[in-house]
Amino acid sequence: MRKTKKEIIIENARRDPFLKIDNLAEKAGTTPRYVKTILSEANVSLMKLRKKYARSMENRVVNIKERLLLNYAFNVPFGNNSHIELQKDLIFNNPEDFTILNGKIDNKYLYYSYLHKLNRDIWSIDTIMLAKKFFEFKKSNSSIKEILEEVSVFLKDNYINISDINFKIELSGKEISELFKVSVLTPMFRVEQMVECNSEVIILMLSYFNPSKINLSFSINKGLIIGRKSITK
Repeated sequence: MRKTKKEIIIENARRDPFLKIDNLAEKAGTTPRYVKTILSEANVSLMKLRKKYARSMENRVVNIKERLLLNYAFNVPFGNNSHIELQKDLIFNNPEDFTILNGKIDNKYLYYSYLHKLNRDIWSIDTIMLAKKFFEFKKSNSSIKEILEEVSVFLKDNYINISDINFKIELSGKEISELFKVSVLTPMFRVEQMVECNSEVIILMLSYFNPSKINLSFSINKGLIIGRKSITK
């Protein structure tokens, strides 16, 4: 059934409240005066719709941020006693961690690795890969907070779904073992989350957790729960 001009005007106004009266008139094939009359009769306020839309977008950013792996490590209960250090080199446990990425890492991705420290002990390591064609402007010394904000806004603006957070027990290699101060091949937690666009991974988040310092669990309501195993002196 063909829609009436009134239906087209109200539908477009609610779908995109930032359209101007002239734009709504053009889409409905009518005059701006008629659009104003229809909106008034239907008690539809573009200003109120715009405010509601803005609030929903703010909430969407917050909701996305809360779902990101980076957010969990950044907002641990003992965060006041923990500090984060950006590393110069890429830190990873196994080269196979990056087999899901397309092309050469140095050419296509920006990478950031962060150490989470409690006193002098490293309890977690974060490594983030960002596709350059989407994040090329990011500076090399970005903090994890800046990366978290940028990724959250990007996901909100592009309506791209993020994967579930997946974790498994993995044996630590030489580099991770030295950082965690444990023996090589010590079991540790490896946690992963990614974002895909057109079947290409454009964001990869990897976190390695020191099992001698951290307990991990999952909750339906709270997601990934990071607990401090013991007080480090």
